[in-house]
Parts: sequence; C-alpha cells; structure tokens
Amino acid sequence: MATPALVVVIVASIVSLSVLAVAIVLVVTQVKHLVAGLSRVQQELDPHLAKLSTAAEETQRRLEQVSEAGRALSDGGTNTSARD
Repeated sequence: MATPALVVVIVASIVSLSVLAVAIVLVVTQVKHLVAGLSRVQQELDPHLAKLSTAAEETQRRLEQVSEAGRALSDGGTNTSARD
C-alpha cells in the first residue's frame, strides 16, 4: 500500500509533468507564430532585396565605366591600361 509520502511524490510528479507539457505546447505555439511572421517579412522583403541587388549591379557597372574613363583621361586619351 502506498504511503502518504509516496502519494505526494506521485501527485507532485504528475503536476510537474502536466505543467511541463503545457509549457511545451505554449512554446511550440509561439514558435509557429514567429515562423509565420518571419515568412511574411521575407515575402515582403524579397522584392525590395531584388531591386537592391539590381541597383547594386547597375552601380557596379557604372563605377567600372567611370573608372575606365578616369584611366583613359589619366593616360592622355590613349587607352593603355594594364588590361589591354
């Protein structure tokens, strides 16, 4: 037969496990909400990031053109850079 101390330990264990299970369910629910929020943010940012990438490529191309023009001017109009 179970002693009162053993019953208390069993009840406390059951209560602890129940609280732990509820806490796990709450954490999983919060993580699902966070993942959904991150997905929405990513969907909103993707078009903007694509535009930034395109702008960066265009800026890089223009910088290369300006650099080549600067080299041509410093060479006195003769395009004798190290790449030729």
